[in-house]
Amino acid sequence: MDGPKSFYRDALAQASNRLAELNRRFARIGLARLGAFLAGLLFAVLAIAGRGGPALAGVGAAVIVFVALIVWHERTARARDQVTRSTQYFERGLARLEDRWLDGGDDGARFLDQRHLYAADLELFGRGSVFHLISMTRTESGAATLAAWLAEPASVDQVRERQAAVRELAPLTSLRHDLATVEARAGSALDSQALRR
Repeated sequence: MDGPKSFYRDALAQASNRLAELNRRFARIGLARLGAFLAGLLFAVLAIAGRGGPALAGVGAAVIVFVALIVWHERTARARDQVTRSTQYFERGLARLEDRWLDGGDDGARFLDQRHLYAADLELFGRGSVFHLISMTRTESGAATLAAWLAEPASVDQVRERQAAVRELAPLTSLRHDLATVEARAGSALDSQALRR
């Protein structure tokens, strides 16, 4: 089990370093935006005071720099959000491997049907359940599918198909990461009725 642990540890360290770098960049760009705004304000005051052409050129330059910094700041914020989701993904994976998973994730309690023949006895849903341990779903339809798979018996052929799918997806760590860290708005789009149909 050391292989997966070292994978998650290394990936978490890289994501954490990248997050720290993006946080520093975000702060620096914020200060630069403030500086551009103040410079534009100063040039505007000078233009009003009658300094003419150079002051107006300064206002124009400050506005252009300010707008460029807004765009850069927004891109940095989006990158930071993406890396934050990556960090959370790797932390959750490591927590699962180290048996510290109870405080995070989806426990699937909404799927527990007390009338179900074995769901309560086998602790399929709720805090500390099988669903809680294995669920890494990002959409409600994904969670519902996993819940149905746990609560309903599968034929031998279905089990073999699912095992083949697991073997196919197991080495695709980047794909699993990308799907798990998709932005919340994109996750909502993935869960839309049209896409499910």
